[in-house]
Amino acid sequence: PDMPVRWAMYHPQSARQVMLATELGVWTTNDAGADEVIWTQDAGMPNVRVDMLQMRESDNTVLAATHGRGLMYCTWDYNPPVFIPEKRPLEISIYPNPASNYLRFNNTEEKNLKLELLTLDGRLVLEKILLEEEEADISHLSEGTYVARLISEHGSRSEKLIIQR
Repeated sequence: PDMPVRWAMYHPQSARQVMLATELGVWTTNDAGADEVIWTQDAGMPNVRVDMLQMRESDNTVLAATHGRGLMYCTWDYNPPVFIPEKRPLEISIYPNPASNYLRFNNTEEKNLKLELLTLDGRLVLEKILLEEEEADISHLSEGTYVARLISEHGSRSEKLIIQR
């Protein structure tokens, strides 16, 4: 935070987790190594100058020495940052489009790739797990416009598919 910092300490289980004693209480972050660090003020402490922090590592109890308000304490839990990987669009092509009897895919990387074909009103008409170099038989489907959706553990892709004979 943009204010005078009087004391800083790292959590004993993670150097990314930091606690600060400031002019306006105690502030913490769970990811000091992030590009944009998010600081959170301790909700249980008043906006008072804190001059020093000490930790009892046996139970992670932190003692904060304030200026004029005495001593305050809390337990500082280990909270590692949670990283949620972004799903990316799949780089897999569905061809031919328009199609007649079979769909093919240029899948070289994805395992357990699932194909779903939906009507434009959202009704599922085909669901299939695709193995490498596999085709999907669509000869039983009526001519028309569909939504083809490919789904893997790394992402998904949807595109309009036209079936004509």
